[in-house]
Amino acid sequence: MAVINVEVWNVCVASIILMLLNATCSAGFNMLNTSLADSNRTGMDSKLGYLCSSIYSFVSLAGSLIAPFLTVIPSRFVLFCSSLLYVPFYIGMIFLDKIAIFSGSAVTGIGDGIIWVAIHDYIVRVSRKENLVRNMSLFTFVS
Repeated sequence: MAVINVEVWNVCVASIILMLLNATCSAGFNMLNTSLADSNRTGMDSKLGYLCSSIYSFVSLAGSLIAPFLTVIPSRFVLFCSSLLYVPFYIGMIFLDKIAIFSGSAVTGIGDGIIWVAIHDYIVRVSRKENLVRNMSLFTFVS
C-alpha cells in the first residue's frame, strides 16, 4: 500500500481549492458577458463581465500588501478568510445590481491577491528545503 506524502497532499489540496475558486469566478465573469447581459430582461450592459474582470485584476495587485503580516498571522487563517472574500461577487450576481457586482468584483480581487501571496507562504512553510522546488512546481501545474 502506497503512503501519501503529507507535503504533496497539502500542496495538491491547496492547488485544487484555488483552481476551483478561480474557475467559479471566471465562470461568473463569462456568465455576465453572455446570459446575464440580455439588456431587455435585466438592464445589464453586455460589457459588464469585462468591466468586472478588469476591476478584479487591478485590485488583486493589492494582495502583495499582506506579505509583511504573514509573519504574525498564520497563513492557513489568511487563506480561509480570503476565500470568504469571493462571496460578495456571487451575492451581487444573485441580486443583479451593478453596484453590488462591481464592489463584489473589487472585494473578490482583493481576496484573490491575498490568496496568491498566502498560498505561496503556506507552501514554503509546509515544505522541506529539498522539496520546495518540487512543491512549487506541483502547485503551479495543478492550479
